[in-house]
Amino acid sequence: MRDAGFFSKAEHEKLANGVYGFFSEEGSHPGVSTQSTATVCLQILWAFGRFVVEKFETWKKQSA
Repeated sequence: MRDAGFFSKAEHEKLANGVYGFFSEEGSHPGVSTQSTATVCLQILWAFGRFVVEKFETWKKQSA
């Protein structure tokens, strides 16, 4: 997505990779996540998803 110009270098490295990195350390690993960790992950995912959808709408208009 960065190569297409959707994410800037900073957004890709810090935001997208950061969210992915956090989620990949949680879940079905030794020391199964607690309910509170799952709740925080869900809230982060909703916020990140909304950011991506809003960014996509703007990016799509600029690309047209």
